Amino acid sequence: MFCSGKVYYDLLAARDKNNAKHIALVRVEQMYPFPEQQINDVMMRYPLTAEIAWVQEEPLNMGAWRFMSDWFAPLLAPTRRKLQYIGRAESASPATGSKKRHDQEQADLVNTALTHPIL
Repeated sequence: MFCSGKVYYDLLAARDKNNAKHIALVRVEQMYPFPEQQINDVMMRYPLTAEIAWVQEEPLNMGAWRFMSDWFAPLLAPTRRKLQYIGRAESASPATGSKKRHDQEQADLVNTALTHPIL
């Protein structure tokens, strides 16, 4: 799973808590210029059957998803793999307006990422 920002730490904590060491987490620190060689090197460490996902806490229509999916596409094309999206649905607002609801959505997002059927 590739991600950026704070969600990495939430995923890391949940992965450790659930002893899900079969899931690789990669935090992308630099999006532009796109670190093509480094990303490709990481992906090639794993079998070509390994699924690739982008996880973000921002809604689908916000955050880095669309940018990153465009850059990942040529790297994945030779293997016929697709970049999967794990995150919140599209929204008119970047925040829920309620800390309780945000915390629940974040917990759901992390749980989905760790139990997603592609992984």
